[in-house]
Amino acid sequence: MSFLVNSYLENPWTPTQLGSSLALWLDAADASTVILNGSTVSQWSDKSGNGRHASQGTAANQPTYTASAFAGKTGLTFGGNQVLIGASPELANQTNLNFFGVSIITSRTYSVGFGSGGPAATLGIRWGLFGNGANVPDGIGWAGDSSTPLGNGLLLPVSTPFQSSYIKTPTSWNVFLNGTVISNSIADTTFPTGTYNVRIGAEMTTPLVYAASAVYGEFVITIGALSTADRQRVEGYLAHKWGLAGNLPIDHPYKTTPPTV
Repeated sequence: MSFLVNSYLENPWTPTQLGSSLALWLDAADASTVILNGSTVSQWSDKSGNGRHASQGTAANQPTYTASAFAGKTGLTFGGNQVLIGASPELANQTNLNFFGVSIITSRTYSVGFGSGGPAATLGIRWGLFGNGANVPDGIGWAGDSSTPLGNGLLLPVSTPFQSSYIKTPTSWNVFLNGTVISNSIADTTFPTGTYNVRIGAEMTTPLVYAASAVYGEFVITIGALSTADRQRVEGYLAHKWGLAGNLPIDHPYKTTPPTV
């Protein structure tokens, strides 16, 4: 049985418990995974064990390392022309793909905060945290999506941290905001084939297009079907770690305490 010791769980659950389905894990709160170039970040290292690090060699396009961005925890700030590029975690043509993030939107913009692009100027997968001019969750799928915006007009919060989950099944995209489902869509559930590198902060890099104005704390990506119980474990882990547990719905199994092993 797990119990609290000095306000920390003795046996805390972490994304490593997801095993081989864990494709990418980026954690700004872990200083050992952030390589600095002065005050900017040249690499955000992958904690999944897969070596899918996200990096940027051009100083002007590197995000800023921001201490205490999330109630005492560090975040990476993207201000409109910053992007990190990572190795592809086999995103192309996936039937099941699951994305979790902790973010702060600092300015409403037509952007892809976390996506996956093709080579150079080729549009790629608009995936996760994509918003139109009003930041309605939109375009969850791949480039060219013209479906009705998701979320029934719900605006993503600005200047306020939130946790988001995007669950792709063979038949739908299901979007959760702070552990509460806000929409599902049957549009664009089949990804195009090809090689798509992860892009954090923008969708395209040459030229830089759909750039975000946001702060990112953590990303977890899994491949393969994900149970409801595991989705809620990831949400509970992120919510408690980043001070967002109060935003979870009252019936969420980790509303009060984080998941344990």
